[in-house]
Amino acid sequence: MAKPIPFNRRWLQNQQARAEAAADPTAAATPVVREQAQQLQAIICAALNVLEPDDEAFDPMALVRAYLQEPPREADPVLYARFESQCPGCGEPIRVGDPIVRHQQWGRYVHAHCRNRQQRAAVAYTIVARYPGICRHCGQPVHPGERITQVRGLGWIHEACAQQRQRDS
Repeated sequence: MAKPIPFNRRWLQNQQARAEAAADPTAAATPVVREQAQQLQAIICAALNVLEPDDEAFDPMALVRAYLQEPPREADPVLYARFESQCPGCGEPIRVGDPIVRHQQWGRYVHAHCRNRQQRAAVAYTIVARYPGICRHCGQPVHPGERITQVRGLGWIHEACAQQRQRDS
């Protein structure tokens, strides 16, 4: 005959605590909640480097809201471009090796000196094709090394097709 598996000590403690709480629900719940609130308050005060308040009118939810607020975002580091692209800030080409940063509002990479621009340049986004494909305007093949432009609704097309499309409209 096999030995019986002993009960888990923590499980037994939990079962006893539940039985005691079921017998007298108001007595057991209040000190635990107050103790947990005090622990939460101490943790949040420590995280925010705030001294613990002495008065009873202290609002722990204000501390929680302050803790959950997004911290001020640090500036993105300066990187060096690995691919040719076009700066949406000034419209000038970004060449391999140029210092670039991610613009905080636009989420796109711009020249390091364009990081604080508030308005985008009014130019099409043009890059050098790295992979073969097909132009969605004229249907001709796109070879690596050709300049292509992204057009809303069509995708990537030849730069010349984009200029022709702009003249026609």
